[in-house]
Amino acid sequence: MSLAVLLYLFYGLMFFYVIFSLFNIYHLLRFGSWSFVNFSVILVYVLLSLWLFVFSLQVLWGFDWQSPLFSADALKQLIGNFKLF
Repeated sequence: MSLAVLLYLFYGLMFFYVIFSLFNIYHLLRFGSWSFVNFSVILVYVLLSLWLFVFSLQVLWGFDWQSPLFSADALKQLIGNFKLF
């Protein structure tokens, strides 16, 4: 099992974030006032969301996602040095 499992989990969370964001933006436009403040809040929210999405992808692209999630050597070192009694 590789680290890609965590990447797919992240993609799933991002998908739900986009769905809920579209739902919130729809409600801001449909039931909010048609004012400069409302559109400014929507613009700031969308721009910050896009910035966070791009930044997180740039950080995540630096990892080797094919490496194993659980390393047997690291587990042996952890358990080998652990003495219960």
